[in-house]
Amino acid sequence: MKPLALTASLTFERAIGYGGHARYIGLYWSATDDDLSILDGASEWPGLWQGWIAFRYHPMMESELRNYDFGSHNRDAQHLLIVDRQTRALHVARRGDGQVFLAKHHSELTDSARPPARRRAVMSHAEAEQAARQLKIELDASPKR
Repeated sequence: MKPLALTASLTFERAIGYGGHARYIGLYWSATDDDLSILDGASEWPGLWQGWIAFRYHPMMESELRNYDFGSHNRDAQHLLIVDRQTRALHVARRGDGQVFLAKHHSELTDSARPPARRRAVMSHAEAEQAARQLKIELDASPKR
């Protein structure tokens, strides 16, 4: 896994639709489903595409992530974006290696860092759009790297 010089904002999980307790999650775009996929080493489910697009294609992120293939509507992902939800650190791994890492390191956050339970956040389309806008605002306000 390659560590990135980026971190996940505090609203990142809400924006991508994750509401579970895993310390590590992996993200990629599924060509099969044409949607964001989230995995935690125990299971995989669709995320909210609006948050992924706001994050992935933000200018600050794009410059750091452009050399990685997280998939598209017509191409299988070659890489996973791995989020350490305890430290907020971001890593990139080859998809297979990332899946092995997530399975091997599947654990829950400590109680002090634990969000409310729900694996996939349930939101209306308008709420998903609002969460993506909030993420973009946070990214825009972040110090440039």
